[in-house]
Amino acid sequence: MSDRLYLSALAVREESAVRRLRDALRMQGFACVVVDQTPLADALEAALTDAAGLDGFRFPPIDDSTPQYTPIRREAFQRLFEISTTCLDALLYNQRLPTWLQEALLQLRRSPAVLFAPDNQGHEPFQSGQPFQDSFFNLFNYDRGLLNAHVDRSLLTIIKVQQPPDDGAAHSALWVRGPDDQWRDADAAVQADEVLVLVGEDCAELPCAQTLGVHAAEHAVRVDPNGEYVSHSHFRPDPGSMPEQNRRSAAFILRHEAPQRAQMG
Repeated sequence: MSDRLYLSALAVREESAVRRLRDALRMQGFACVVVDQTPLADALEAALTDAAGLDGFRFPPIDDSTPQYTPIRREAFQRLFEISTTCLDALLYNQRLPTWLQEALLQLRRSPAVLFAPDNQGHEPFQSGQPFQDSFFNLFNYDRGLLNAHVDRSLLTIIKVQQPPDDGAAHSALWVRGPDDQWRDADAAVQADEVLVLVGEDCAELPCAQTLGVHAAEHAVRVDPNGEYVSHSHFRPDPGSMPEQNRRSAAFILRHEAPQRAQMG
């Protein structure tokens, strides 16, 4: 029997799949999940093709207050939202949750979120009152920039990566720091039909996450995760990387503000 971790098994909260997800996050700071549903997988591949054509480092662009969501980007957002909420629901299954998060997950189980307008148009993903409406996603083209070491302010981060050519040249890669303080090349671990799952600070602060032993994983997209900090990193590629054919990725930041945090502003 395959020991790979399947999204479909997490969707039904299969005991062994839930355990493998938790173990991977606890022991190495990330998990690899097979997206074994064709519509989801196809939408993510289309998004990575879209990322290759970005003029700058990322979508939404930093200097654009009104991001333009094309049909490909709307579909990718929808599918990444499904994947992230499925993984979160599995990770926290049978755990004692704060009321605000428990209600958000219950609302999603009763009625799947309709993102963007009902006709799949527009440039605002969420309607008022929807759970997890603080979530967002990015497309990245690492020919144009990099990510210094950081921790996401998220419940979960889901990443779909398009690997650069295996040509022996220096390319940027996703490095994740595990609980043993060692950096691991997550890109080297993930397969073409998988997404990467990382825990963010919002989740790590939950008492149940601390009980499970999962932590917010520091990560970087660099040639060398110990490389010198690069200022203006969204406008400068890693100086150690090849100038072209670097990594592309789609990253989804799943968030749902606790009421007290939202009031604090």
